[in-house]
Amino acid sequence: MGAESDWEPRAVCRRLEPELFFEPATRSLAKAACARCPVRAECLDAVLIREEGLRVGDRSGIFAGLLPGQRVALAKRRAAQTPPAQ
Repeated sequence: MGAESDWEPRAVCRRLEPELFFEPATRSLAKAACARCPVRAECLDAVLIREEGLRVGDRSGIFAGLLPGQRVALAKRRAAQTPPAQ
């Protein structure tokens, strides 16, 4: 990981225990925290870039309110909508 982005200090998760986002028993609490986060879009963009090329099994936790499989599906949809570079 590199330097902290300007949006990260404003993330709701910064004020919560990290384990909340990685334990199945607290999944609904983590998703609720993400739902009210003012930088959810920035978080989603950052995690999709960071996870690019990883298999589903190599991803973990809830980021931007999404589970690993949901992030993979979203990344595939976005890639399919992006026109090829010319």
